[in-house]
Amino acid sequence: MKSLSVRTRLLVAFWILLLVCVLAPSTYFHHQLHRVLLEESEKRLHQELTFLIWSLKNHVPFPWLSDLDDWCRQAGSLLGLRITYIAQGGRVVADSDVPYDKLGFMEDHWNRPEVVGARQNGFGFSLHSSDTIRKNLLYGAMPVSQIPNLPSGILRIAMPVSQIKATLDQQRRHLWWILGLSFMGTGLLAFAFSRLMEKPLTPLLDIVRSLGRREFHRPRPSGYPVLDALGEALQKTSARVEGQIKALEDQRAQLQAILEGMKEGVFLLDAEGRIQSANRAALQIQRAPRSPVGLKPLEVFLNPDLQKACDQVLAGRDTAHVEIILDPERHFDVHVVSLRTPMVPQGAVVVLHDITELKRLARIRRDFVANVSHELRTPLTAVKGYAETLLESPCVQDSEAKMFVETILRKANHMTRMVNDLLTLTRLESQPSQVPQEAVDAAGAVAAAVETCYPEARKRHMDIHILFPQQPLWVRAHRDALVQVFQNLLDNAIRYSHPSTPIRIRAQLQADTVLFTVEDEGPGIPLEHQARVFERFYRVDRQKESPSGSTGLGLAICRHIVQNMGGRVWVESPVRGTERGTAFCFTVHRADESERKEALKG
Repeated sequence: MKSLSVRTRLLVAFWILLLVCVLAPSTYFHHQLHRVLLEESEKRLHQELTFLIWSLKNHVPFPWLSDLDDWCRQAGSLLGLRITYIAQGGRVVADSDVPYDKLGFMEDHWNRPEVVGARQNGFGFSLHSSDTIRKNLLYGAMPVSQIPNLPSGILRIAMPVSQIKATLDQQRRHLWWILGLSFMGTGLLAFAFSRLMEKPLTPLLDIVRSLGRREFHRPRPSGYPVLDALGEALQKTSARVEGQIKALEDQRAQLQAILEGMKEGVFLLDAEGRIQSANRAALQIQRAPRSPVGLKPLEVFLNPDLQKACDQVLAGRDTAHVEIILDPERHFDVHVVSLRTPMVPQGAVVVLHDITELKRLARIRRDFVANVSHELRTPLTAVKGYAETLLESPCVQDSEAKMFVETILRKANHMTRMVNDLLTLTRLESQPSQVPQEAVDAAGAVAAAVETCYPEARKRHMDIHILFPQQPLWVRAHRDALVQVFQNLLDNAIRYSHPSTPIRIRAQLQADTVLFTVEDEGPGIPLEHQARVFERFYRVDRQKESPSGSTGLGLAICRHIVQNMGGRVWVESPVRGTERGTAFCFTVHRADESERKEALKG
């Protein structure tokens, strides 16, 4: 499409400015005049009604209602108004514009707006169309009573709105004349002004065109100091632009060299989700002879999870993270980042980090822990058995010897619990994370955990309060796993809280999840330790021994169970709204109605 000339642009700009400057105040004054005319008409109707009612009260009593109708017709003709007398109940008994013999066919007028206003406020005013004479009229009405030979009712008068409309139409015609003459004047001014501007701007246009071809010429003097200065500024700007272009080209070459030297695979997606470019590592991950440019990630890597992450970022998310498996033995940690710049309005950068070796080492560690734990079970069982036998035998009569045997048995039990927790943790780490499909009653799981932990809490004079909503809480979880999470958190709260303090278990319904919180009133956890309390064997104060047989694995087990069920777990200290204590929070997905019914049937 051909661009508009300077002359046309000026003309359009002048006309738009003229429309804004003329139409806006004209419209305002038009509305103000309309309002003022309506107010003046309302005042006139009120005065005319007052005069007519005074005339009725001072008139000789009417022998018949037909005489009242004649009086209304004569008064209406003299004043240029329609006069209507409405008796109580809405029946019209006289009307200046309707023959007397046809008044019985007129409809009930008792609920007309002006009549209602007169009955309620002593004067009513309205603007609407008359069903009788088919015209828009301004109505005014006032109540009438205590006039001889006349029923009490409402006297209503009406005047046509044509008088107001004529005044407004006249103003509108004047406005159009002014606007038309102004358009003609501004057109002539725009034409003359554009002729003056085009001549000195031509050399500057030549300079700009040469910049596009990366050809730099010194501008010719135009005779206008401002335009000559603009030409010199354009020449200096062109030199800076050339330097910036060269710097960008150098930076692009450096970035390309960095990308080619990276071990991580990197490729760029356009707004349609197709690969625009890829570095050498991404081509090696692909293991295909053809170029991936122009293809979607699913077509190149044959992995739906990777394609889903890319689609989420292209749909509006800032980032996405996923772990994928390419071939049986290649694991990759993938990060997808949204790319929105003025030059690239929408796209994404995908980075593939090879974690195959990390996965192999993690598997070796899990296997080692599992094997060692299994191997420790047999000697620990033997140690426990011999210690229990010694305690029951008459050989251990000395109090010091008995204390030694009890210490051996206590430590053996502690090691057994640690071995069992290590095996549980190894089993959880090997399970894939996915949301369970079975529905579980959360209140029942909490009750089972409280029943197990209550004896230990009672020893320390601690109460456990369950603060749940009234409605049943059904969540998508494995019941035994959920019970273990509550049990580990309660056990942790009992060990580390002060004696004779309460423990609270709360539940809060959210959009798709249920938030559970286990609160205590213990010493709390410093902020610098809160991110690591879910690590195995981690203790806030490493100078102290683990209290009452803690294995140091309970919170790590909680984290893996909750994550395997698709939830999230974290710690808050101090408890919100207080200055002490610790709150362990975790979320679990809510079960839908069909899953709840299925669980109740089972």
